[in-house]
Amino acid sequence: MNEWVDDLADTLAAGEPAVIVTVAGLRGSAPREAGAKMLVTRDETIGTIGGGQLEYQCTRIAVDMLGAKDLPSVRRFPLGASMGQCCGGVVEVLFEPLDAEMPGWLADLRGLHGQRLPAAMVTGIGAHAGKFIVARELESGPGALPQEVRAQALDALEKGPGAERCADYVIETIVNSDFNIAVFGAGHVGAAVVQLLAKLDCNLRWIDSRRDIFRTPPKNVRAIESAEPALEVAAMPPASCYLVMTHSHAIDYEIVSRILLRNDARYCGLIGSVS
Repeated sequence: MNEWVDDLADTLAAGEPAVIVTVAGLRGSAPREAGAKMLVTRDETIGTIGGGQLEYQCTRIAVDMLGAKDLPSVRRFPLGASMGQCCGGVVEVLFEPLDAEMPGWLADLRGLHGQRLPAAMVTGIGAHAGKFIVARELESGPGALPQEVRAQALDALEKGPGAERCADYVIETIVNSDFNIAVFGAGHVGAAVVQLLAKLDCNLRWIDSRRDIFRTPPKNVRAIESAEPALEVAAMPPASCYLVMTHSHAIDYEIVSRILLRNDARYCGLIGSVS
């Protein structure tokens, strides 16, 4: 999931420096896949690259980089006896310190992400330091990418989420999920279901007609307070999933009727009494 995009923007907008820590490559067994990411700030870590000694050591390194003008760098971690992790593989980790200013590449990435357009994020290392955003009809960054790197970035867009090395560049694919779910109802059942669904790589809308019903929705859930919740059915993309569990049979009926009239739902589920 790509919540880190908004988490990073919020952190920088609050005037806090951060370090992005990314699994850039691996060989053998490792705790997380290439592309796994966490953000390190002065007060917290957001996300995880797998826990254990690897994450502990990377967090310490990132904390030392906070507020520094260091260039992006990659470090190699063997996960054998010296790290005390039984995975046994080798992990390359990319460290990117950012000051409290919003970089242009993040604005470009958020724009593409908001439009649900896939993008490749290319990070140059060492003498090639710089951040590039590549989409099918866009390239932004400090100068031009080498032709072979751009070609590999475009190829990565076809493969889906992940990260890979290309010489002195790390290429990550940022793809917004096409798994769309609408949950109608914010009672105790709806709240419990949303807490579980929020852990999936999905776009989740949570809808209820009651005022101030949403207390602490998960960060990656869009909570919608609507006097006419059935009208929100029209806002969902094709092939969406719908879970209907409001406090009213009449509201349930109207919502389900509109879902069935669309005739394009991947799934429609209703919870209610026998009547």
